[in-house]
Amino acid sequence: MKRCVVAIVKTGRRPDVQEVGEAVRIAVDLAGGLNGIVSTGSLVLIKPNLVAVPPRPNSGACTRASVCKALADMVTELGGKPVVAESSARGVDTEKVMEAMGYGLLRQQGYEVVDLKKTKCEGWACSEGGFDFRVGHGG
Repeated sequence: MKRCVVAIVKTGRRPDVQEVGEAVRIAVDLAGGLNGIVSTGSLVLIKPNLVAVPPRPNSGACTRASVCKALADMVTELGGKPVVAESSARGVDTEKVMEAMGYGLLRQQGYEVVDLKKTKCEGWACSEGGFDFRVGHGG
């Protein structure tokens, strides 16, 4: 059975976008990197944790936009197409959580950020593992 690898990189108390980006790159490298996983033309879903608007954006309850930005940049550098997508908890407005956490700025910078609650359900066949992957909430 293949082992999973988790990497944690400590940052300063209030890291800026650059420091977060560097930490994400180090963590991904420590976990084995993206080479061989992401290739030219790959569609890569980056799924943050945006359950509800946290008491403070830096509370650690939700994924900072800078983390997804760093991952998206790494995917793009390898020729992939990153899509940041999330559906917050039932009864929670995902767009409000995204705005509170800085994902609106990512959209302004040209990153694709998707509210899955507002997305039609689509499915794709996966070439590895033989399963279907479905995204979104029909309607």
